[in-house]
Amino acid sequence: MKLPELPEGYKEKFTIDLKNDKKTYAGVNIATFIIAAAMMIPALIKFPIAIIADFSSLPAFIMYLLKLLLILLLILLLLAAYIVLHELTHAAAMKLCGAKKVNFGFSGLFAYAGSNAFFSKGEYIFIALLPLIFWGIVLLTLNLVLPQSLFWPIYLIQVQNVSGATGDVYVSARMLGCKKDDLITDNGLAMRVFSRVGE
Repeated sequence: MKLPELPEGYKEKFTIDLKNDKKTYAGVNIATFIIAAAMMIPALIKFPIAIIADFSSLPAFIMYLLKLLLILLLILLLLAAYIVLHELTHAAAMKLCGAKKVNFGFSGLFAYAGSNAFFSKGEYIFIALLPLIFWGIVLLTLNLVLPQSLFWPIYLIQVQNVSGATGDVYVSARMLGCKKDDLITDNGLAMRVFSRVGE
């Protein structure tokens, strides 16, 4: 993705490339796992998943397995839909911050939204964190108002929302150290930061 012309007096300060920086990528993935586990353990204590079923007859066992498969399929479909909504939320934030075009793609199992536009520090943090905050509030509200029988499908999406945003939180934390007039671009795979020459 070709960058627009860099404003005069700017040079590249640093790049965050989670795909090619194996050490940082591993750290983000470990943090993702820890966050997911930390969210799952208290929820399992408060809302245990019922696994006891009447297996006294083969038809009952088959019906139990079919019901379990349907629930798992529903959860997988909801998680896939969430991934799309997460990237669309990044894209909407990019558009709100002036991006003319947003590109979507996959890198391995990960989806991404990217743009060749330049964003300010504040705009970029908004873009990075909007899905976590917006969908976090939506999913929390759904968990509070919908019947308890729907707790786990919604909560598993919330776990994906929070733990899956580890990379977004990491890059936002890195951007906090940037200057107000630094420019940031994100092609979906790597973030490049440009600062004024001499700063």
